[in-house]
This record gives sequence, C-alpha cells and structure tokens, in this order.
Amino acid sequence: MAQVIDAERLKQLRTLRGLTQEELAQRGGVNKQTVYRHEKGAVGRPRTHDQLAQALGVDPEVLTGEKPIPSEVSQPSATEEVASYQLNVRVDAAVRNAFELAARRYGVSVTKIAALAPLLFVILAEESLRQRRNNVEECRTKYDKYLEAKSLIPYHIPVYELNDEIGEEEHSIATNDVFGRTLSDTATDNWDRDNPFATYLKELTAGRENIIDIGAVGPKSTNYRVCRLEAVVLAGDEFAESLLNGEVPIRRMMREVGSGAVTERIEWMRQNKISVVKVEEEPLFDVPEPPIDLSLAIDIEI
Repeated sequence: MAQVIDAERLKQLRTLRGLTQEELAQRGGVNKQTVYRHEKGAVGRPRTHDQLAQALGVDPEVLTGEKPIPSEVSQPSATEEVASYQLNVRVDAAVRNAFELAARRYGVSVTKIAALAPLLFVILAEESLRQRRNNVEECRTKYDKYLEAKSLIPYHIPVYELNDEIGEEEHSIATNDVFGRTLSDTATDNWDRDNPFATYLKELTAGRENIIDIGAVGPKSTNYRVCRLEAVVLAGDEFAESLLNGEVPIRRMMREVGSGAVTERIEWMRQNKISVVKVEEEPLFDVPEPPIDLSLAIDIEI
C-alpha cells in the first residue's frame, strides 16, 4: 500500500540533517530522483518510505506528519551539530573511511556509530577481561594441583614457579588493564600488536568476512579494516584497498563525484589518491582525571 510522505516535512528534515538530496539518496539506498520526486509530493512505496526515514534517523510516521519532528532534530543548532562533529583524538584516514563504510553497510549515521563507540568498547573490554579472568582461575587451579602432587612425591622434581606470573595477571585484570600494560612479559615495542585485547579481538573476529586484518590495537595505534564489500561496491576491486587504507577520502569523493558509475569514481581516485601517514595515538599511561584533551582535533563530516 502506498504511503504519502509530507513533502515539506521531508525537505525540512533533510535540511536539518545538513544533507543534500544526493547525500540523502546515498544514505537511503535510493536514487537522487526519488528524493527529488518525494520532495515534490510524489507517492512512494512503503520500502522507500522506510529507507528515507532510516536515513534521516526518524520514525516513518515523522515523514508523514503523524508524529512531530524529534526535539533533538528540531533544535536551532541541530543543523550545525549534525552536519559535522569533532572528536578530540587523532584519527587515521583509514579510520575515517571505516566510519563511512560502516554507515553505508548498516544504514546508520556516522554520528550514531560514534555515539555507540564507548558502549561497544566497554562491552568488548569487559568480555576480554572476563575471558582472561576465567583463564587465570583455570591456570591457578592447575598450578595448585601441581604443587599438591609434587609434595607427595618423595624425590626431587623441578618446580616451575608460576605464582608471580599469575599474580601479575590477576592484578592486571583487577585494575581493568585491558591492554596488559603492567605485565612484565609484554614487550613494550609490541604492545599494540601483542596484547590481551588485540589477541581477544583477533580470536573473536576470526573467519568473519567483513572484519579483516585486525593488526595493531593498543595504546599507540588502532589498525583494522572493515566492510570490504562496501569498499568494492564504491571503488571496484582495483581501488577497494585504497579506500580501506585511507588513501582516498570517501566523503570528499562522494561530494565531488557523487553516485555515478564506478568508472567515474575510479578515475577520480587515480587523480586524488594520497600517501597516508599513520597517526601515532597518545599513550594511555597515567591518564589523569579528567582525561587529557589531546587538542589535535579533527572534524569528521557526516
């Protein structure tokens, strides 16, 4: 059954979200003409109605006028706040592209992904600590049994003293040391690549098609690649790696080339491909309260 979208309401919401017709079309998985026709009063299919509502981050009833525009969208400053946001951290170009690719895959805004990031990190960190806690408890149980068995043997056998190592791990877990920075057997130079949290993420995502190449995830860097399929759709096999590596800024490409043919985007990428310098993140040692303002902010447009 056809659903009637309020043309003025659609245009108002698009403007409040700081989107062009083309940008809304890209987010909603429709073509620009569809957005144009609906803003002129066209009657659309239910699926299109839902796609546009999701792209704008509102309930479908908001588009028909059955519900009011949410207050967080209708505030006078909403356009500026939603059009761009600022993270007071240093972020690689590859991570910026990862925001865009994830947003395209799941049909959500970059703002929503950024807003959920602390929650998702805490979930992963707590699960990583839980796994380590289970492992250390199992290790201590086995070690205690070993010591008990040794005491019953009349002749001498060598004792491997694990107690100190187990104690270190228990202290690390108790202090929420997710990267294992306090562990003596953690090589400083390899903290980003060889630490308990990076190991957990690699195990968790092993064999997952759309989460690939988790490399250094630690105090100084965050290297991973996600959503390769979306990169291929945008750039073809030839330049998908360039998007994943951050050598081509997706947001700028879509502004200047739009949703034309892949060949047009590939030609644009050939001319605008850049060399990427990896950003070293601030060390997480002795972080005071409140947290340090890194003062090296970047603007991520959405």
